[in-house]
Amino acid sequence: MIFLKKAFIISGVFISGLIGAGFASGSEILFYFSRFGKSGLLGVILAVLIFSIVQYMVIVRSKALGTYSVDKYFSKIMNKPLAVISSVLSYI
Repeated sequence: MIFLKKAFIISGVFISGLIGAGFASGSEILFYFSRFGKSGLLGVILAVLIFSIVQYMVIVRSKALGTYSVDKYFSKIMNKPLAVISSVLSYI
């Protein structure tokens, strides 16, 4: 149960960084996909699928590495300077 709680924290950082940077207000979705009409809906669905798959991969990988914090996850998958920069940016 503790892993699940910490996995949600990791996924929260992932969601805020990825989706918050691009699709937070909804106006970006409207701007990027609405001009394509009905086929733009396919783009929205594809974006959701890609975000979901990447989030699932991050959660599975963090469990496999035994990391329960963003800092430890970054330090396991990146070199130290890049992990520090990524940690600082994710907290900002």
